Formats: sequence, C-alpha cells, structure tokens
Amino acid sequence: MATVETWLHQQAAAQPNASCLQVEQHHFTFKELALEVDQAAGKIQAHGWHAGPVGIWLPDGVAMILTLWAVSRTGGVVLPLHDRLQVDELLDNLARTGCSRLITTRERAAQLRGRLPDDLVVLPLKELLRSDGPRLPGVIGDAMPPRDHDLHAIVMTSGTTGQPKAVQLTYGNQRAGSDGWISFLSLSPEDHYLSALPLSHVAGMGVLLRGARAGIPVTCLPSGDAATINAQLDKGNITHVSLVPTQLQRMLIERNGQAFRSTVKAIILGGAPASPALITAALQHRAPLVLTYGMTETAAGFTALKVTDQPGKRGSVGRPFGEGQIAIVDDAGLQLPTGETGLIRVKSSAVMTGYRGQPPLRDGVYTTGDYGRLDEDGFLYLEPGRSLLIISGGENVDPLEVESALLDMPGVADVCVVGLPDEDLGQRVVAVLKAQTPGTNVDSLARLCRQRMAGYKVPRAWVIWASLPRSASGKLRRAEIRRRLLAGDAAAHQSVADSGNR
Repeated sequence: MATVETWLHQQAAAQPNASCLQVEQHHFTFKELALEVDQAAGKIQAHGWHAGPVGIWLPDGVAMILTLWAVSRTGGVVLPLHDRLQVDELLDNLARTGCSRLITTRERAAQLRGRLPDDLVVLPLKELLRSDGPRLPGVIGDAMPPRDHDLHAIVMTSGTTGQPKAVQLTYGNQRAGSDGWISFLSLSPEDHYLSALPLSHVAGMGVLLRGARAGIPVTCLPSGDAATINAQLDKGNITHVSLVPTQLQRMLIERNGQAFRSTVKAIILGGAPASPALITAALQHRAPLVLTYGMTETAAGFTALKVTDQPGKRGSVGRPFGEGQIAIVDDAGLQLPTGETGLIRVKSSAVMTGYRGQPPLRDGVYTTGDYGRLDEDGFLYLEPGRSLLIISGGENVDPLEVESALLDMPGVADVCVVGLPDEDLGQRVVAVLKAQTPGTNVDSLARLCRQRMAGYKVPRAWVIWASLPRSASGKLRRAEIRRRLLAGDAAAHQSVADSGNR
C-alpha cells in the first residue's frame, strides 16, 4: 500500500544523516526517524491493522508524530483526534468515521473504560513504542510511490451544520498542498521550519509532510506559547514558522518592540483573519508576513500573499497556489462579476474528495461557507463578518453545535451563540440565553459545557435576555443579536458572566 511517508523514506535514503525533526528534547535525522517509524509500524501491522481509519488520541509531541507516520506507513488511514476533546466528543468522532481502532495512552484508555463500543480495539501507546518486537522490513529507499487516489487522512472539522464533519484527504490532496507551499515559499535545503500548531489540525500535520517532501528539518513546539516561539526564532536557525493570529498577537506583546531577526524568511499566518491592527504591528516588528486562506477541506492553505511584496494589496489574502482556481458565486451557485461579494468556490487537486458518509465532490470543486470578493488581478479579499462559523484562537467553533448542547441543559429555554471581536483570540464565543426560570446559574451551565465539549467551544461570556429575536418563520435573527451585543444594549442585558475558558 502506498503511503505519504514515502517522502520520509526517500529522504532517509538520499540524506540519511541530515537533520529531520526536533521536538521537545528529541532530535532525529531522516534515517533515525524512518527507523523509529518502522519499529512502531511493525507493532501496528502485527495487530492486523493494514487498512481503514486508525484514531490517534495523543498529546502533541514526539509520540504523536511517530504514530502519525507509522499509521500511514502500514497503509492505514490517519485519524488525528484533537487533544482537548471530551470523551463524548471523542466517541462521536469515532462513530462518525466508522473507526474501530484507537491508539492512545493508558491513562486516556482508562477514561474510556466502560464507554467504548464492543468492536473498538485500543492499542496502548506504551506497547506501540516498545523497542522490541517486529519491525517493518525493507524500509529505506524502496517504498512504493503514493497513489493519488488512496485515502491518507480523515480530519475532523467544525462547520455550521451543528455537527462535526469528517474531511477525507487523499495522498494526491496532501501532495498538491505540500507542493503548493514548497513552490510559493521557495523552500531550499538550508531552510528550517517551525510549527507550533496542533498536530490534529491539517495545518500542523501539513508542516510535517512539507518538511519531509522538501527534505528540510522541522521543529515542533507542543506548547506553542509566545515566549517559547520567540526564543526559537531568536536563535537564528529558524527560517519559516506557521502561526495563527492569536499566537502572533501574544508574541508581539512579549517581544515588546524587538524586531524579528533577518534570518526569519516568512511568518505564515492563517487559521483566522488577521486584523489590520495586527498586520501593522507585525510589520513594525519587521515580520516577513505571509497571509494565507485555506481550510481543512483544501489540505490547509489555498491562497497566500507576501505582504511586503504586495503593498498595494493590503487586506487581501492573495491568489491560489499553482493550478488552484477561485470563483465568487451567489447562493444559487452562479458566478458573480469581479468586485462583487459572494460565496467563495474553490477548485484544485488539493481539495478533499468529500466528507465521509456524504457523496463525493466532483472535479475538485468545493463551495465554502466563506464570503469574499476578487479584484481585477485575481486577489481574494475576505468578508469574515458574513460567515456563521466562529474562529477563536485559531480553533473552529460551530455555534449550532454549542446551541444544541445548551438546549439540552436545565434552565435554558432558548439560545443563540455568536462570535464577538476579541483582541487576543480574534473572536470570543458568547452565549445569549432565554432562561426558563429566573435565577438561571450560568456558572453551572459553563461547568456542564466543560464536561461535554472541548474548552475552546465553551462560551467565554454569557448574557441572559428576556427573549431572543426570531423571524416570522422562527429563525434566529443572528445579525440583530450580534449588532445589539456590539452596541452594548444595556436594556437587553439581565446578567453577564465571563467563564474564562481556554
């Protein structure tokens, strides 16, 4: 079975002693990492796990990285699960993807005891990383070339349907995504990539694939805190780093005016729109900013813009990579003229095959839920205020999913969840409630939320209104609710509490 890690093993044959990966206190050459991957892959294969999705629920770190490579090495389909999922969310993700195999720690396996379906098999991480046992034979230099149509990964993402969606990415999707970035950034052997993004996200996983494809070292920072990222960049060996706006905002505060070193060639900023104020502050720190627009469905970045190279395109997120195409369409799918705002429709070999359990896409064409416009040169400008999706600290939050959970809780008669501007997070999650009875305790609701969903989804602020505005057909008037909140409609507020979740 062809696997994306062919890239890793090709590099192990071509430059076995070259630096490949640094994570925590672990350093690997390409040959060392390939051998470690084959050791873990042998354990997986010994369990008969040769195909189909394999869930990986591990904290970011060297074990997570080895497991990602090892699963694909055996021909399995990688299903990286968010480190911060609650048990109910994890079980839902496994059920949605038809996954009956899970790799996790013994401690996490204990949390699942008594909750797992009978057909779900758990492989403890400790057993996977044992140094004895079978090793996958014939590993370096003779792996099969990947077949573009083979499924490589299933990545969960929040949309605006009230339920998580399982994005299916093939080897061809991952190759197109990696090659697009390698070409755009002109990556060369002397470069060194830093990633502080979650490995369960397509962007974090994509940096690993990009490094192996280009044959350059990658440093992964599981913590992703501002001081640690700044310290790494100030060492002088890092040339490229991928971040979300919240991380960069915190880094600039921590730098306190100190300019970035000239050795940093590109700071790639994605995952959420960057505010004009953040872009200005970053440029004042001599940050070589690259703004990007993409999503899980496009194997991460789809467009990019080198800000200092295009001063006349301020506010844009660039043009598509390679053969990628963008059209702006109306709600009926009809293409709109240049300059008009509408839904963003993308086409590329990097676009997913479709969502698991739903009909496949045709010809690599996908209509996003995002709004934007194109200028006469084909540069894309986003209109983020028209999207229902909330992006908080680089994490996607589906308001319908949070609303559904809240409506099942005691004391909640009606609810609307919206995103409001936040200087640190980009957007903060706010819940507006109609209480069934006076004295509804929002602290209790916040505690229940934290038990049922990842912390980044839990509302940070709670507002109780006497009623929520709805249309004649019963639809929430979300724009009106958001507008009243932004205006600080004190007459509408009965109580507010900040739950402070991160």
